Amino acid sequence: MSEVVPVTTTVMFADICRSTFLFNQLGDKKASLLIGKLLKQAATIVEAQEGVALRTLGDDILCIFSDPLNALQASIAIHSETRNYSSSAGSELAMRIGINSGSALLAKHDIHGDTVNTAARLSSFAKAGQTIISTHTVEMLDHPPAGLIRRVGEITLKGKPGPLSVFELLDSSQQDEITQIGSNSLQFPQSNQLSVSFQSRLYKLDFLLVRYLLGRNPDCDLVVNHPMVSRHHAEIRYANNEFLLVDFSSNGTELITNGQARTLHHSQAALRGNGAIYLGRTVHNKHSEITFHASGGSRPITQTNS
Repeated sequence: MSEVVPVTTTVMFADICRSTFLFNQLGDKKASLLIGKLLKQAATIVEAQEGVALRTLGDDILCIFSDPLNALQASIAIHSETRNYSSSAGSELAMRIGINSGSALLAKHDIHGDTVNTAARLSSFAKAGQTIISTHTVEMLDHPPAGLIRRVGEITLKGKPGPLSVFELLDSSQQDEITQIGSNSLQFPQSNQLSVSFQSRLYKLDFLLVRYLLGRNPDCDLVVNHPMVSRHHAEIRYANNEFLLVDFSSNGTELITNGQARTLHHSQAALRGNGAIYLGRTVHNKHSEITFHASGGSRPITQTNS
């Protein structure tokens, strides 16, 4: 029986998106070979960044790093190589990655504990081609990659008590949209927050929001799987000290704010107080209901030296 050793480490959990679709599209043999090549490629990248690929299972890979910065660099390289491989293979390929740091129990070819479970759940929260990072990992970075970390907000993960504050790792093409984490870090005010609830999941957005996409397509931030909902139906954005709901769908969006109903169709409205959002013709369908609570007022950003 392998010896179990307590360690402090950074865990990276990555899985291939839409693997079921690949099997349906390519057949079992071709899909299995493709997934195997992608996971082997990811393992090679991990090892080049001084990490260890502990195991692969199905369409995912579990890795550990002694330095969290190496995990972030490996993640960027994995996404880049997957995009390149997708172009050459003629299939739509992407991976989603979760990274978390903390204590765990390390055996010879596996690792266990809450740190590992959280990394896996962050991976499941991520969209295709996205890396989600925990606060624990950001706090452990001695030299964060300049301009590549953006605060997403607070999310609720299954099995975790209370919301978790998480970040997104960006690539260089997205630097104009980021919030940089460094020696002069932004202090996030409690004002100007938007809580969004959907099917028992809670999302907390703040004034640093760039775009929060709603729709039927799997790449949306909030996915509502209903035939009357457009693939990219609407979005929430922050502008002029308030949150806006912008509709660009075929069937419109019903917005109920403090008991007053309004239909949006290629138009926008401010989200204030308490209310509900129904995409397409899903009005009063509880399974498709999105509720929200907007709070706070204008407050400037303050900077502190750490």
